[in-house]
Amino acid sequence: MNPVKSQTHQELSKLKKSDEPTTRELVYLSSSVCETIRGALRVGKDVIGDLRNRKIALDDLPSSDDIELYYMGLQFLFNDDMFIEDDDGRHPKWVAVERFMRSEPDFARHAINLYESMRAELLKLHPENPNFCNDLLEAIDNQDEEFILKHLITKDINGENHGNAGKGTQTEEVEAEEGQLDKNLKLLEKLIRNSYVKKEDKEDIWGYMGTIVDSLLNKEEIMEEIS
Repeated sequence: MNPVKSQTHQELSKLKKSDEPTTRELVYLSSSVCETIRGALRVGKDVIGDLRNRKIALDDLPSSDDIELYYMGLQFLFNDDMFIEDDDGRHPKWVAVERFMRSEPDFARHAINLYESMRAELLKLHPENPNFCNDLLEAIDNQDEEFILKHLITKDINGENHGNAGKGTQTEEVEAEEGQLDKNLKLLEKLIRNSYVKKEDKEDIWGYMGTIVDSLLNKEEIMEEIS
């Protein structure tokens, strides 16, 4: 196992283990979300490279080294041939999904654990608002930065808490679980809020964020649709 793959395995092994069975539908959905996050990070890498070339300060942006490490690690949670893209959207190529499950059973489970960790974290946000999930999807569709910052990004750059997620815990496993969604969204949020990021790049990031959140919130519907 190469060093990056080994490190990725070690880090993802800290996640809380999901009780969900390793079905091909859940592996596909989880891996699809991981591939989407990697696509968002690819945009982030390009944006930071562009800002650096334009000699713009990067103080409030994610570290390019952090993005690169995370970007490289996500590649082990899916295979490109698992996804079929056509005019009707994205669909599973089951023979490729099943091949991935056989050849990389640990990483198939890591993909599920990562997906379920982010989903659990999202569903715990704002339990006082039964319409939060719908409000969130609408806010992303409307590119409402203020809503995202207030209700979804749970810690600011100084580590202060906003909302219910991201609070400290006593075990490494739970800390890993509760930090995944927050980590991913902070990367995207910082890029969206930076005034020097090009409009077309921000549009791409909003699109990735919408796909990720929709996939987390609508698990049952997606699983039924692809089964």
